[in-house]
Amino acid sequence: MARKHMPADNVKATLIESRRRCCICYALERNSQVRKGQIAHLDQDNSNHSKGNLVWLCFDHHDEYDGKTSQSKNLTMQEVKLYKKELLEWVNGFLVPELSTEEPPKPEEAGHDDQYAGLWLRINSDDNQSEIQIVLLPPNMDGDVRYFVSGLGFRGINEGVGSVGEFDFYATLSYDFTGSGDFLRYMREGDVALELTFTSDGHLVVTENTKKTPYGTGAKFAGSYYRSVESKE
Repeated sequence: MARKHMPADNVKATLIESRRRCCICYALERNSQVRKGQIAHLDQDNSNHSKGNLVWLCFDHHDEYDGKTSQSKNLTMQEVKLYKKELLEWVNGFLVPELSTEEPPKPEEAGHDDQYAGLWLRINSDDNQSEIQIVLLPPNMDGDVRYFVSGLGFRGINEGVGSVGEFDFYATLSYDFTGSGDFLRYMREGDVALELTFTSDGHLVVTENTKKTPYGTGAKFAGSYYRSVESKE
């Protein structure tokens, strides 16, 4: 009997809510770094793909959790459930307070004519292309202007061995009164990981702290961008 495929929506939700952090690493070692790993089943039933039964684990802890030995006491489901809960509380309360697993609104559904929203393309990036989509969101309770920002970058396209990087975050617009330009910031672990500055000549300038933005092997987003014609119409 063929194994049921894991629903794509549940895979996406598990990756987004954990931000690819292993809950066992976090609970036992306070390691909050992004880890390479796999989605595991809490009840160890590979046919139960319900969202609550899925958890992101690093390779080592996935092997340990699914393995059976007589020499030591294995991790229990109750333990890992608690560790998952603890990690998600940290993620939502510290790493990305406005984290959401809901599908972000599409630009054509945002219902706003905004000077910053739209698709931005990096200038002079034939072999290392990247694009950033900025979507205006409803203001928060304080009336702040908010955006959902997502990026897709490609490296080494013409070499035939390219790699892909991506990111997404929610941010409140910060106004600049010095002439440098209004900006959006993605904060990670207390530091600025990405800063998007809207210049007076109509460009978007992106600066990045590569140590704080693990979004793909070799993919970079720093540089100047122009707003696509379709976004202005």
